Amino acid sequence: MKNIHLVSTEKPSRVFNTNKGEYHFREHYVPDTIQTCKNHNIYITSDASDEEVKEGDYFLYDETTIRYKTNGTEYHGRDLCHISGNRRYPVSESKKIILTTDQDLIKDGVQAIDDEFLEWFVKNPSCEYVEVVNDLKYFNVDELRERYIKGLPHIYSEKIGDKIIIPQEESNQETLEEAAETLEPKYVTFEQAKWLKEKGYKSKSRYYDGSGKLVSVPNIPENDYRHTNNYMQRFRWEAPEQWEVVEWLRINHNLWVEAPYSYNDGNVYCWSIVKINEEESDKDCWLSGFDTEIVGFDTPQDAYSEAFDYIRLNNLI
Repeated sequence: MKNIHLVSTEKPSRVFNTNKGEYHFREHYVPDTIQTCKNHNIYITSDASDEEVKEGDYFLYDETTIRYKTNGTEYHGRDLCHISGNRRYPVSESKKIILTTDQDLIKDGVQAIDDEFLEWFVKNPSCEYVEVVNDLKYFNVDELRERYIKGLPHIYSEKIGDKIIIPQEESNQETLEEAAETLEPKYVTFEQAKWLKEKGYKSKSRYYDGSGKLVSVPNIPENDYRHTNNYMQRFRWEAPEQWEVVEWLRINHNLWVEAPYSYNDGNVYCWSIVKINEEESDKDCWLSGFDTEIVGFDTPQDAYSEAFDYIRLNNLI
């Protein structure tokens, strides 16, 4: 599926190609005087099935014609068409423009393509598709509290635009099976293990011994004599993996812990804790009430660990 469209223009543009077929980003390249340059604008469109072209939107027709929708849709013969001025353009061949380098559209409210993508694109001009995701603003604790007081919906973020996910270079990627073998399980910390034992957590994973060292425990039948002496005494604190604790908190204490990724806070992971209110809905994850802290972490594992400590230190269970 194609969503990157290059359209030539006689107007000034930040992107151009030379008579050698090379694309360049104007701020970073001064062409030879011998070369002939042709200006282009880049238009990134949404899937027509995902995002309706509404009145006041710009759309690309037949991948070359930029039009402004003025007044709804109507049938022209067998085709349902967008109305633009006194012209009709089939909906099936029209796509909403969501990002562009076209300065006229940018002045009229269409989001500009950022320099990071332009620098990448001129090196990869054969790319015809990029993933575009919502660029979210995450609310901090004070903003969440203010929304709650005003009776606004319990949401943790709002869309502030679109963000292009720049494709990564392909390499000799290992198989999923090979990757799984190299992934290290993330266990709770020693302090968290002691807290979980105090709260009645039960599992058959790893344990911390008296010195705080993580150890494995052999599978001992319950009628084995080693259950009746001091053999098990050194395996004092169960050490589950983080995902096990997330499920335990959800099932046993109606708390949902997650570690969303935040672009706005510097491409870091944050954490949130939500109290599940089962009285207002029969859904398992009806979210109402919250206790959220937005702090940046390099990995989701670090964010989950911080969330567990927040629950532990603030006696949320």
